[in-house]
Amino acid sequence: MQIIKNIYICILILEFKLYLIKNMLNNIQNKKMYLNKILLVFVICLMLFITGCPDKDPMPVYHNWTHYTTSNSGLSNDYIRAIAIDNNNNIWIATQDGLDKFDGTNWTNYAAPNSNLQRPIAVDNNNNIWITARRVLIDEHQYYGLYKFDGSNWTNYNTTNSELSRDGVSAIAVDNNNNIWIGTSGFFGGQAGGGLNKFDGTNWTNYTKSNSGLSNDSNNVSAIAVDKNDNIWIGCTHGGGLDKFDGTNWINYNESNTGCNIDSIRVISVDNNNNIWIFSRYGGRYAGPFYYDLLNKFDGINWINWDLYYLRSLNIYVSSIDVVSIDKNNNIWFSSGVAMFSGVVKFDGTNWTHYTSSNSGFSGVQIATGIAIDNSNNVWLGTNNGIFVYKQNE
Repeated sequence: MQIIKNIYICILILEFKLYLIKNMLNNIQNKKMYLNKILLVFVICLMLFITGCPDKDPMPVYHNWTHYTTSNSGLSNDYIRAIAIDNNNNIWIATQDGLDKFDGTNWTNYAAPNSNLQRPIAVDNNNNIWITARRVLIDEHQYYGLYKFDGSNWTNYNTTNSELSRDGVSAIAVDNNNNIWIGTSGFFGGQAGGGLNKFDGTNWTNYTKSNSGLSNDSNNVSAIAVDKNDNIWIGCTHGGGLDKFDGTNWINYNESNTGCNIDSIRVISVDNNNNIWIFSRYGGRYAGPFYYDLLNKFDGINWINWDLYYLRSLNIYVSSIDVVSIDKNNNIWFSSGVAMFSGVVKFDGTNWTHYTSSNSGFSGVQIATGIAIDNSNNVWLGTNNGIFVYKQNE
């Protein structure tokens, strides 16, 4: 339709040009006047032709997407390392230049004591921000424990000044009583982790294979989630599977008693119906050089799983899932931690939707580093190219 409209405009312009030339020939007085008028008409027509007849349709505008960068907002850095939303619907963004807060109108930048803030990130019941920091180099791995930010002051908890079992923090969750649950991991080289930590603001409790029902032999905890009944769900890496802890009793779920390959878990999330969703690595099919993760759902009785390898038939390529969030409609939003697999995927329990630069406002992105859902069910995506907001209700 736009092309037809442009052709029609061009025809009108050309007819107008011929009319002017004909009129000038009939009223010409001298050669100089004729040449000046011809030149003027040519310039006018050329300008109208350029503005009125584009050679291709304009790029689509995705009105329900907003892109925040350092050039159009108060964002401190375009490379986002973690994102979370507090109980007042403020957006908290960790970058290499500190911690940013966005209340929907105003941006506030807070200097951080460490330039290596990373996910995981969590917000407690008092709106304190809990986050870790680590620095990973080829021949050196530095871990800085756990940081708490109360809006004014930073507090660092590590193995030197607290009973945190290990400085390599791999998961953070908050229960209904405002206890902070911290998973620790060796991360690289098969190193042992420090198990699971509980911090009530004063006292620390450490759970390991030797003193609890934690199932992982090397005490590597990769994921934590708290369900509606305040049960703690713990995912482990490289063996152990999924543990459930109600404060007293432990239950272990693994491949032998579930039929699902959940022995090495990346992410755990809980939906609004208290279903447990687990992304497990090495559970899906191998298609070198990547393993395609399994997405598992547990409703308390039944297990269902989806092999993400089969999304290739939908032209969706995802592997190493490590950023996940569930919206108010129980849609699962997730993205890959591998740069070559760009975009973000939504799964509603039946249908898969892949948002990329070709079909949405989610463009210029190699890595999604965090996903969070606000009170209006808007999806906030932290990336290596700023923040993208998808307003589902528009």
